[in-house]
Amino acid sequence: MTHFQSRDAHARSGLTMLVAFCACVAATTPVLAHPFTIADDRGMLTASWKGEAGKIADNAPTDADVAALADVKDLEKIVIGGCTAIRGTGFAALENLPKLRVISFNGCGPRQFSELFDADLEGYAALAKLRQVREVSCGHVRLPVEGAVMLLTRMPALETFNPGTYADDAILAAAAKAPNLKSLGFGHWPTVPKAQATMAGVAHYAEMKKLTNLSAGQLRPADGSVADWVAAIMAAPALSSTRVQLNAKTDTEVPPGHPQELCSAGAAEFAAVATSQSLERLIVNGASVQVGGLAPLGKMPSLKFIALEQGEVPAEEETALKAANAALQVIVRPIPRPK
Repeated sequence: MTHFQSRDAHARSGLTMLVAFCACVAATTPVLAHPFTIADDRGMLTASWKGEAGKIADNAPTDADVAALADVKDLEKIVIGGCTAIRGTGFAALENLPKLRVISFNGCGPRQFSELFDADLEGYAALAKLRQVREVSCGHVRLPVEGAVMLLTRMPALETFNPGTYADDAILAAAAKAPNLKSLGFGHWPTVPKAQATMAGVAHYAEMKKLTNLSAGQLRPADGSVADWVAAIMAAPALSSTRVQLNAKTDTEVPPGHPQELCSAGAAEFAAVATSQSLERLIVNGASVQVGGLAPLGKMPSLKFIALEQGEVPAEEETALKAANAALQVIVRPIPRPK
């Protein structure tokens, strides 16, 4: 055997031993099936999981899986979509992730529009420990009033908060004290339980000094009128964009093809909108606009965009509004009526 042949034989022998070693390690080391996908999402390192609505998938994350995200030191965002059985307690392990900014839930309860975690509030207390988080958003799932208040009062960095429920006096009072809140979004779906907000509650909008974006949800006054409520909303001093839902009846889920009853909106309601000195963008859902109703909006120098959706708008009203303010962008999407 030549020197080179001997060297090749030794190399092959070493390679064989290495392969055998790796096979042994692979056989003795468990393979962990992690339900989250870790990847960049619009410039943010994100842990995401997407399941099904109304059904808990076999690979649905557990609280232990959530807690394990503490190992992803640069994690910035968590997105959980679909039904899970998590109680929320795993979030407490993430309080030392310095870059974590956004947590988003979509349909994450045992069923759609259910409460996010167990009613004992332990999960919300764990989530509230994430004082570095700037956004908590719920879609097709809701926070109980007590849970929403807990997050608003214990998470000082919150800038965007979407609790998925109707406006409630206690939530509004807590939001008024949130030092950095800029965007607030309430639910408006027919299956979201009714909360009893009152005029005393909506008066807190005037105290939300940094609030620029508001989805006011379903306007269902427990007292006062719709015009009173709208005026209270517009008292938020920095408000630049808002969406209001004006359907009159939402106690029960409305079958497809049978639209919700619309709310009559005339000069009084839109004059209340015109009291805002800062509003640039307005979206109104579910309004039956009366003749002359939109006239006050044509005199708002700050207003740049208005969308009237899922309602009824007389053609002459749209024409008159565009004539009053040629720079105003007006979009009308009428509610489809069964033929």
